Amino acid sequence: STYYAENGTILGYSRSFSDGAFSGISYEDADRNWLGHKNTDAQNGWSSSVIVTTNSNGTRTETGTDTQYAISNGNVTTTVEWSRSFVYNFDANGNFTGGTETDNGIERTFNANWEVTAEAASSSFIAGLNTVSSNDLAALPASFTASSGATKVSTKTHGNNSESTYYAENGTILGYSRSFSDGSSTGISY
Repeated sequence: STYYAENGTILGYSRSFSDGAFSGISYEDADRNWLGHKNTDAQNGWSSSVIVTTNSNGTRTETGTDTQYAISNGNVTTTVEWSRSFVYNFDANGNFTGGTETDNGIERTFNANWEVTAEAASSSFIAGLNTVSSNDLAALPASFTASSGATKVSTKTHGNNSESTYYAENGTILGYSRSFSDGSSTGISY
């Protein structure tokens, strides 16, 4: 679609598509600069959206979200399984200058080289996690024990495999574990 002002000037464009359960729309300004999109996969429970804001000096900010919803008995539910939001900043030449990202409650700050300069879990995220029992904590590396307060854990499961992240109550990440099971083979790494 093309959008016009009353005087006939082109304001921008949008393109919609649909391929079965996957659909989306993308937006461009009058000069065909990308302004963002919204995509949805209704079969696999995934959605993504980005909004691009360009300032008068040419710098731009990309603000977006990605969400994966749980699937139960072949149907997409309203339960959020994974989510990410971000704000990325770019200079007038399109170079990344830094940004922030929240991935399942983990807040990260990036510098211009995409290096993580700060990382911690939000207090609301930590409040919703399970506490690692003393028996389970004894089986983990010593560095996974919080120096004060309880050690908390979040776990993502992918089929027979899982990834766990361990946190102090202040949101500091203490460590990670990955476990796998493939027939007669099982294992865990830290």
